[in-house]
Amino acid sequence: MKAKKKRPYNPYPLIVNAMRLIWFKSPMRTEALNRTKAYVDVYNKDKSLSKRKKFVGYKCERCEEVFLKLEVHHTTPVGNVFDLVFNEAIKIMFCSPEELLCLCKQCHLDVHKEMKGK
Repeated sequence: MKAKKKRPYNPYPLIVNAMRLIWFKSPMRTEALNRTKAYVDVYNKDKSLSKRKKFVGYKCERCEEVFLKLEVHHTTPVGNVFDLVFNEAIKIMFCSPEELLCLCKQCHLDVHKEMKGK
């Protein structure tokens, strides 16, 4: 029987998943998404004319179209946060909501292409 070689411990996937979980639940990201929520006014079924708001989706801040999913873009370049020390990466990722844009997938790709072109 051949003995299996032990692989060295790699914490990278755990760190990446932890940062993703922290980022998706961050108040900065939530506030940026709340800024772009799109609602439609609908009436109650009992026709009492009291208006209700129904969530339709999120409005892209670039093309102004409504989507169910948006991506959050940092206006100041973050770079590869996984090359940094964890504390520095957290500081860079969690900037103020004014420095975040909510974009659809296509607009997000276009913005990054424009940034690479410069």
